Amino acid sequence: MTKDINKPDGNWTGMARSALMQVYEPMLAKLERYQADSSMDVCPFVMQWGKGLIPANGTALHTYGLSGATCGVGADAAHRATEYGAGAYAAGADGVYRAADQCADAYAAHDATEYGAGADAAHWAAAYGAGAANTADAGTGTEAGAYSCVQNKDRTGNQTVRPRLLFCGRATNGWLTSCLDPEALFDTEYGPDCIFNLPSQITWVERDMRSNCKRSAGNYRCNSSPFWRVISATAGHFYSAPDPDDGLTWSHHTGWTNLYKAAPMSGNPPPGMKSLIFADCLQILKCELDLLSPTHLIMLAGSSWYDPFVKGLIKCWHPGSNLNDHFAAVELWDSYCAHAWQVQMPGKSHLLTIIGSEHPQRKAELPHIKALTSLIAATMTQAPE
Repeated sequence: MTKDINKPDGNWTGMARSALMQVYEPMLAKLERYQADSSMDVCPFVMQWGKGLIPANGTALHTYGLSGATCGVGADAAHRATEYGAGAYAAGADGVYRAADQCADAYAAHDATEYGAGADAAHWAAAYGAGAANTADAGTGTEAGAYSCVQNKDRTGNQTVRPRLLFCGRATNGWLTSCLDPEALFDTEYGPDCIFNLPSQITWVERDMRSNCKRSAGNYRCNSSPFWRVISATAGHFYSAPDPDDGLTWSHHTGWTNLYKAAPMSGNPPPGMKSLIFADCLQILKCELDLLSPTHLIMLAGSSWYDPFVKGLIKCWHPGSNLNDHFAAVELWDSYCAHAWQVQMPGKSHLLTIIGSEHPQRKAELPHIKALTSLIAATMTQAPE
């Protein structure tokens, strides 16, 4: 029976597992036949996300644009948000978000700075809450649905908006397993072939970059990867405050996926494999966007790789329109261009900005980073009134 992923079934991780398994199964079945015919080991990949995109406790939330009370103001109007706020409750029964009196100083530097409140105790719960603007001074809170950005105020009193970033590469060059059994890949008991919801998630990248350590597979070092250096600097531009639990910064607020969800043990997927699984990978990408509800999808892959996916998303969501209809901005960097398109996803209250740029390999990194951060800042979507 097909599961309706728009209905919470206990927690976000459970919803994500069920939804992703549905869209992965057809691709994995094709890859089993491909692997048998080609005698080529194939490595599947599943997206990774930081806890800033999804609550660490796995609570079901509004990533589907639902109007219910999950992960926002609950039935008793008490938002249990220890991971978002400073106290056991982020909102009282009257719907007022009280942060300043739970904070360490006048600037409201509470346990989750990124989701915090300024000195006026105005917490804009744009990424997680059900409120349009839960403000202590206004004394109101609404249930307007899912929002796009984290908004608060900086030390000078200026409003800041922080994006929800999902970075996307081409495909993995080998990965953790060549198993193609969906039950094993999405194993809730975390068996040896499980690649879904791993404990380290994307934080392993930031940890490896800080320690400059090598991965056992091929002596891979994140610090030596232009791909990860560009992602680290781009995301770090918007998220630099250390997490109180582990001191990490950008990786807690970033997601990572790939256009193609499988590749050989070494190298990119060959043309035959790409053609075989393209339609499935497009469906998986749509599912990932629905689950994570990012404000920005940043494809660092080159236009020959990302164009079919951008066109496929637009055709699915806006039949009859084309890339030009959704063009938002362009940034020139070095001898390349980074393009941005904006689309309205079904059931979402914010625009999704899709940024397409080159793969960072063997290219100038600082101009690339500047172009990406400029495009992200220029296309930031405000939470709805």
